[in-house]
Amino acid sequence: MAKAALESGEDHLAADLLGELERGASGDERAFYSALRLSAEGRGPESVAALQELFERAKVETFEPSWAWSDLVERVARQRLATRREEDQRRLEEVLSRHYEALGGLDMLRSLESMVAYGKLRSGSGELSFRLARRRPRFYRLDLVSSVGWQIEGSDGQTPWGVVVSESGVEGSHLQGPPRERLLVASYFDDVLVRYRETGERLYLAGKETTETGEVYRIEIDGPKGRRETSFLDAATLLETKRMIWDEPGASPVVISLEHAEVEGRPLSRRQIVETAEGILELSFERYDFTSEIDLTSFDLESVRRKAEGRETSGSD
Repeated sequence: MAKAALESGEDHLAADLLGELERGASGDERAFYSALRLSAEGRGPESVAALQELFERAKVETFEPSWAWSDLVERVARQRLATRREEDQRRLEEVLSRHYEALGGLDMLRSLESMVAYGKLRSGSGELSFRLARRRPRFYRLDLVSSVGWQIEGSDGQTPWGVVVSESGVEGSHLQGPPRERLLVASYFDDVLVRYRETGERLYLAGKETTETGEVYRIEIDGPKGRRETSFLDAATLLETKRMIWDEPGASPVVISLEHAEVEGRPLSRRQIVETAEGILELSFERYDFTSEIDLTSFDLESVRRKAEGRETSGSD
């Protein structure tokens, strides 16, 4: 099953199955499965080091039990793998269905066309006011306002951009590299747990585990270009309590801790703690608006730059 999962690209399932083999084995055989599990988990350097240690100790160039991948075992494994996939998909969909209901229902989530959130962002360097505006399908804009300037990042549905307004003037340009890739993902109106069927991310329910805040479901998310996420849903409320994001393989994760409050009968994010390699940010959400029409020119770089140059710096266009 583990080999079939690896060959079909089911890395998370392969890691799970190899972990079962590892726990049931001993000696060099256990070390072998441990190294394969590390590889399936995306921990390449650790896997290579473990295999090298095993090969040197066993004085062989390769190590693979002769019975492990026989034709008969492989045929049986593929049958069991198909059944396991069906079971895992059913369990995943059950958890996600309860998650959608906790948020107000999937129909309600998909009926929303726009959203504006207002709040404060705190960091080691001080406090900023923010306004986050989003509109289907992928219009996005975040305004950060301080006493000394105004910073905006946004997307017109296809192209991410940034504008900075300061005492020295207005600077605006299209984003490139990692900032561009990050904003392309952020610009989706629906969260990945809702949109994954349409956008191609792969989800895997890794199981239930106990954390410092209680029992949670852990969902692994494979995105494009090596992007990986882990979502933790509280087992009682089915609301998300934490999200870990790896923008590329080997990178340090961004860790987002979430708190919710009920607003007009539905739970909304009230506080987020974002831990990055550069430091810790705290976002406090003070108000939401799901009914206002949002002018599409407010997501266009040239329109935003012209207004900024005219000193319309309220961030409410």
